[in-house]
Amino acid sequence: VIFEINNILYKKPIKEIKSVDIEVIIQKYKTNIFDEYRLNLEEFYAVILNYSLKEKYYLSEEEKIDLKHLKNIFHLKENNLSEIHSKIGEHIYVKCFENTVKNRRLSKEDLMFLSKIEKTLNLSKSIADEISFKVREGVFIKFYNSCIKDNRITPTEEIELFATSNSLSIEMNAENKAVVKRMKLYWSIENDTLTEVSNNFKLQKNEKCYFIQYGCVWYEEREALKKRYAYSKRNITNEIAIQNLKIIDTGTILLTDKRLIFEGLSKTSSIAFEKIASLIEYKNGIEIDKSVGRSPLLQLGSNSDILYILIKRLRKI
Repeated sequence: VIFEINNILYKKPIKEIKSVDIEVIIQKYKTNIFDEYRLNLEEFYAVILNYSLKEKYYLSEEEKIDLKHLKNIFHLKENNLSEIHSKIGEHIYVKCFENTVKNRRLSKEDLMFLSKIEKTLNLSKSIADEISFKVREGVFIKFYNSCIKDNRITPTEEIELFATSNSLSIEMNAENKAVVKRMKLYWSIENDTLTEVSNNFKLQKNEKCYFIQYGCVWYEEREALKKRYAYSKRNITNEIAIQNLKIIDTGTILLTDKRLIFEGLSKTSSIAFEKIASLIEYKNGIEIDKSVGRSPLLQLGSNSDILYILIKRLRKI
């Protein structure tokens, strides 16, 4: 039955299909196709409707006449067709909206165009508004994720990110803004001129300080602990596993253009950059792998990422 109806639609223009063509099929297969194959007939209607709308987003008078004729010869019910028009209209509107904002901008002219399409597709305002928000939010989130994927925000990316936010009327939440601020800082540390930090510590002549962190802890490994805890220096949240290490001192970390200084309660230690073989980053600190001597794990909390980036940059100078 479906194969024969499909052949008719393929061979004849819709307006030339007669009720008798459908009746021939009914008699041949001895079935009431309007009841038994209602969903299939609605699908034929939906395919033709979608094809008519997908390129230009509206129906011509001839297309409207064809669809009305199809409705009559298929005995389709008005309420079912309204639902079909609504679902296809939503799908078409989504595609239209996505195409309109693919450059991440939404002008007054764009809004007027979309409003016209919304009326043409007979969408309710609530549905159109929901589609609008989802598409705009999706475009912004996609661009936001592309900007932060390397954990850096360049000045150009920042400008474009806020321009996209403003144009699409998608407000960045507090978490997004905090991430952007941090990623922007990372990029600045790696690329801009570093800012000196004033301090009261005794430094070498012409030595410049770029980082100070108070309330830090110096840890080291010990053989007895290594055997006991199977060499685990980090926990499941990527923090320093302090219970597996020996505390050496507490105090202040300074980073200069020449070395890292630990101003502890018991003594002051310094590590020259040329003695640093490698660095390991933790969520709440860094491990400095020294070429000679014991390698410390320095716990300093929320700014450990800043210290890690600064050391990597200064070691190259």
